[in-house]
Amino acid sequence: MEMGRYEGIQADIFGAGVILFLLFNGTPPFLSTKSHDRIYKCIKDKNYEKFWALHEKKKPKGFYPKEFKELINAFFSYDPSQRPTFESL
Repeated sequence: MEMGRYEGIQADIFGAGVILFLLFNGTPPFLSTKSHDRIYKCIKDKNYEKFWALHEKKKPKGFYPKEFKELINAFFSYDPSQRPTFESL
């Protein structure tokens, strides 16, 4: 979508990940899906460790369960073909 193309259900999976993150965390995972957004850049670069470190700064230890992180990482995969399918969910 960053390039102005809709990628079908895989784009919707990404959007569902954003909503799930918002519901769990109370704030969005990043401000923009543009390459200049430093948090989204972690997703684009597959630097999930840094992504979670930035979000865990002001959270109690263990706030994000391992399973939640794995699910969100999959939903946010920069390559749409690497995101879970609707059927697999």
